Amino acid sequence: MNSDSIERILCAYTNLSAEWLMTGKGTMYVNDQPAKASDIPNNLNSDSLVFFLRDKNKELECENRRLLVENASLRTRLELLDDSKNKTG
Repeated sequence: MNSDSIERILCAYTNLSAEWLMTGKGTMYVNDQPAKASDIPNNLNSDSLVFFLRDKNKELECENRRLLVENASLRTRLELLDDSKNKTG
């Protein structure tokens, strides 16, 4: 598959893992469901809520960093594949 096909598939199926699609490694689907209000415990006071939200924010920042690294890695792989395709004709 070329990079355009991969991009179209990943845009259409947002829960599909790019790593799995390209390499067959890892899980087929990613869990990218945003937190819902129902996920927040009801018994939190104001201070507890702040700590809960800070923890959630840290988790999301970590996931964002991981995805940025994965994206850069995939771009590099795609460039290498495109280069090798251009060399072979």
